[in-house]
Amino acid sequence: QRKVICLPSLYEGVGLAALEGFAAGMTPFVTSVGGAPYYFRDNAVYCDHPREIGHVTSRLEAAYRQDFDADSQRATLAELSLENIGSKLVTAIQ
Repeated sequence: QRKVICLPSLYEGVGLAALEGFAAGMTPFVTSVGGAPYYFRDNAVYCDHPREIGHVTSRLEAAYRQDFDADSQRATLAELSLENIGSKLVTAIQ
């Protein structure tokens, strides 16, 4: 069964909610505002025009049809792990 977490927005990023849905096996349908495109890359479907119902509808349908790639999910979650992010922060500070 396909599942989508839907978080289009005009101004705000998606925070942890989309990441939690992704970790639970959902395809994120999220705003293109903020950092989501940076960390989800091709693992999400992006909403560029949240005020246009036709755009939202077509992109939501695309999210529902998108195949969920468990290998890509594991790689993305590993990249975003506390250990990995912490290590990058320490390196940047040094």
